[in-house]
Amino acid sequence: MKKRELKKKSNIFIKQLLNKDLRIFIIRAGFPYHKSPHLYQWLWVFILLPFLPEDTLNELADKHGIELRRLYQILVQYPQSFEKLVSLLAIPLFFELLEDFDNSNDSKQSRNRIQLIVDDTKSEKYGHCMEFIHKLFDSGKKQYIKGYNYVFVVVVSGHFIFPIYVSLWLPESHSKHRSKNDMLIDFINDFNSLVKLPVTRYQKLK
Repeated sequence: MKKRELKKKSNIFIKQLLNKDLRIFIIRAGFPYHKSPHLYQWLWVFILLPFLPEDTLNELADKHGIELRRLYQILVQYPQSFEKLVSLLAIPLFFELLEDFDNSNDSKQSRNRIQLIVDDTKSEKYGHCMEFIHKLFDSGKKQYIKGYNYVFVVVVSGHFIFPIYVSLWLPESHSKHRSKNDMLIDFINDFNSLVKLPVTRYQKLK
């Protein structure tokens, strides 16, 4: 499939999934979309990469255009915007699950009970010029590794499993270090304020 066709089909799929253009969510997340609209329209690859035949962004760039490697620079420059983008995309789906759960019968509710699972995970990485890599103890391997530590809040309901919050945990030596508990408290406070929004304001988010 040609790059232009792939992008067009992906944009159509995103619009069907979200009921809005992806660029609206990109702008709301705080990315400087106006500086490079063509590049930022490719942010969908981070959303759909688990469902694509390519396993990494490098493979996708090799197949569909070397400019996709520039997405790495976007994530390094605007990590908080990417975290917010994940939440903006996931929260409407979470509210739809809540509404469906509330309107379903007892039998369906017992099979599709909604749970929020909070955990962190370590990802081993190699390289000399990669930011935020630090030494971590991997309890699975029973040894120290070099890599990243991510904090997740995952929604689980029946066959639905998706992250509603993801953030990179920075080591104590970093100037912006926060404990994992503090990161979770921030998420709960932000999410709690969103849940209390009037319906009219929530509809604008959608």
